[in-house]
Amino acid sequence: MLLSSLLILSLYIFKDNKLFPDLDDYFYLYEAVQSVPLNKLLSEGISIQGTHYDTGYLVYNKILSFISSDYLFLIFVNALIIMIGYLVFIKRYSDYLFMALALFILGPFYHTLFIYRQFIAIAICLMSIPYIIQNKPIKFLILLALAFSFHKTAIIFAVLYPLFHLKLGKWYWLLWGIIGFVALTYRLMFIEYAIQYVGVADVYTMANESNGGETSYTFFIINLLIMVFVVIFGNIKSMEGVEKLMFDSLFLVVVIDLAAVGMDGTIAGRLAAYFTPCNLILLPNICKRMNLPNMIKPVVVFVILFCFYLTFKNGFTYGFSF
Repeated sequence: MLLSSLLILSLYIFKDNKLFPDLDDYFYLYEAVQSVPLNKLLSEGISIQGTHYDTGYLVYNKILSFISSDYLFLIFVNALIIMIGYLVFIKRYSDYLFMALALFILGPFYHTLFIYRQFIAIAICLMSIPYIIQNKPIKFLILLALAFSFHKTAIIFAVLYPLFHLKLGKWYWLLWGIIGFVALTYRLMFIEYAIQYVGVADVYTMANESNGGETSYTFFIINLLIMVFVVIFGNIKSMEGVEKLMFDSLFLVVVIDLAAVGMDGTIAGRLAAYFTPCNLILLPNICKRMNLPNMIKPVVVFVILFCFYLTFKNGFTYGFSF
C-alpha cells in the first residue's frame, strides 16, 4: 500500500501540467491570493474566468502561500489530501486492496489530477464516513461544512446520513422509486436551481443534443450493470455498516446517471462523483466473498476492471505526458 501511494503521488507531481484543463486557473489563483489580504479574500473573494472560488478554498490557498509560493507545493498538498482521503478509505473498508486500487486508477484518479477543489471536497466527505456509520451527526456536519467551503456541490453528500439509517424494506424501495421519478422528471428544474442559488457554473450544466447522449448513456448502463451485479451477488439483505452505506451510494449514482441521460457536461456528473467511491468497496468485497472456482474468479475481476476501463476511456479527453 505504501509503495502504491508513493507511485500515485509521483504521478501527481511529475505529470505534464500543460496537458490538463483548469490547472492554469488554479496556479493563477495561487499566485493571486499571495498579494491579497486575508480579510479582503473573505469579504470580496476572487473570480477567475467566471469561476467564483469558495471561501474555504481561498483561505486554504492563502495558508499554503505563507509556507511556499511555488505552485508545485500546492500540487503536492492537494495530492496528499486527495490521496489520504481515498487511500485511507480503501485501506479501512476494502477486503481486496489490489482490485480496489485498480478501480481507483481506472475510475476517479484521472480527474483528481486537475479537478482539485471538488476532489479535495470529496476526500473530506470520505473522511466523514465513519461518523455516518457511528451515528455522530455533529462530527459529520463539521466535515461536511468544511467540504462545502471548498466546493458547494458537497452539500449533496448530506443525503447519505438519513439514507444509511433507513432499513432495507418496502419503504426503502418506495423511497428510491420516488427519488428516481422526481430526479428524472424535474432534472432541468434542479439544474436551474443549482445555477441560480448554489452558484454552479453554467459550463457544468449545458445540454448538448449532438453528442451528450453517448457519454451519459455509457455511464448509466455500466453503473446499472454494477447495480445488477451487486444485487445478484452481494446478498444485500444482510448488508450493514459501510457496505449498506455504499449500497445507498450506488443507488444514488444510478439515479443521478439516469437523470443525466442525454445531457453533456451536466451537473449530474459532478454530483455523482461524491458517490462513485462506493464501487471501490462494494465490488472488491463482493468478488472476495464469491464462492467461485479459482479459474473463474479472475475472469470476473477482469470483466469488472474492463468495464471501468470503458468508462475511463469514454470520459478521457486529455493525454498523459511525463
